[in-house]
Amino acid sequence: MPDELHQEPLSISVSHSIDDFVALKKQWNDLLNETRCLSVCLHWDWMNLWWKNFHTRNFELVLLTIRQGSELTGIFPLVNITTGKRRVLYFMGTGEDEKEEITTEYIDLIAKPDHAESICHLVIDFLDNEYTDWDRLELFRFLKNSSIASYLLNEAWLHDIKHLRYLAGYRHFIALDKTYDEYLGKRSRSFKKNLRNYQNRLEKNGTVIFKIAQTHEDVTVFMEKLIDLHLNRFNTLKKISAFESKKFVDFHTELTHILLDKKQLCLGALYLNDKIIAVEYNFCINRTSHAYQGSFDMQFEKLSAGFLSINNMIKTSTQTEKRIYDFMINAKHSYMTSYGGNRAAVLSCCLFKSSKLNKILYSLRLLKIFIKEALRSITDRADN
Repeated sequence: MPDELHQEPLSISVSHSIDDFVALKKQWNDLLNETRCLSVCLHWDWMNLWWKNFHTRNFELVLLTIRQGSELTGIFPLVNITTGKRRVLYFMGTGEDEKEEITTEYIDLIAKPDHAESICHLVIDFLDNEYTDWDRLELFRFLKNSSIASYLLNEAWLHDIKHLRYLAGYRHFIALDKTYDEYLGKRSRSFKKNLRNYQNRLEKNGTVIFKIAQTHEDVTVFMEKLIDLHLNRFNTLKKISAFESKKFVDFHTELTHILLDKKQLCLGALYLNDKIIAVEYNFCINRTSHAYQGSFDMQFEKLSAGFLSINNMIKTSTQTEKRIYDFMINAKHSYMTSYGGNRAAVLSCCLFKSSKLNKILYSLRLLKIFIKEALRSITDRADN
């Protein structure tokens, strides 16, 4: 192990105190700045708001911190959720009710890059031998080049911990050009034709403007409209919107104002005259714009208000020198593919603590994943 290169050995400790979590804020974010962090979801504010809005009495914080001497080198934030007799560990920011989940994406061990492998070894060893009050560890939505995929699962295998790794979806993203015109130049003839036609048709109804939120008042107005549009659209489609959850709404209402102050928010509204007809809610970090949520007025569906709104956000991203436009996680084939760009697999995994019952659960989970992957493969072949 690379620990031999360090002057002092790494040590791991656990805390169940939310006060310790709060006190870690500055060190947490400082450590993130030293990593290749791709996600706002790993920041302390995201985790703090998640705990504030979603935790209940059956949630126990399991905050693992790794230090070299007094220097913080790694964080693996977990929550132990007890349901009946089952104790399941989740990465902090996940594990809430599916109907109101905030979908924390691109999770990973928070670590200095040259310590990641050693830290994964310590974490698995700690969970295997010291902190044993768990039955299953669920890790949702991490990238194939993450420390979880690169090191943690290998350490689980070395410790003979049964685990499953499975496909969670696909990250869709565009490598942006320096100008929007360059981006458009690489799109298909039909894409550009549709964009012009939709823009012209919408402009026949009045003045079309795309505005980015600059003030807290803008954020409040745009988010209220996003929530309204999302609820109305999902109601029309007879689907359940996450914005029906007060916890979900409260989380994002506070988060957007925090991100505005940190210059990590790109919240845009498409206006027709004085009326907002579409809203795009993006995070911006490390020159990447993450398209988290968006919606449009169903009255303007035939005029493709959503399509125009997304293109305006892509245009804004090039103008603000972003290099990646990340649509985040979706199915292999989705509307996102029409914008061009790339696709990369996103993974999830489950680790099972050794027991007779868990061996049965492991086998059942393996069968479920096998069936799901088989159905996915059949669907992909049919689409092609």
